[in-house]
Amino acid sequence: MMTTPPCTRVCVLLPRMTDDQAAYLGIPKDGPYKPEHYRY
Repeated sequence: MMTTPPCTRVCVLLPRMTDDQAAYLGIPKDGPYKPEHYRY
């Protein structure tokens, strides 16, 4: 019996944020998503 190898990475496609979602969260649709004081 053959077994499948363990998964070594996760591939995920995230959809773009909608205008309604961005308005609800109070952030720009295309980022940046962190305030200036959180950046490195």
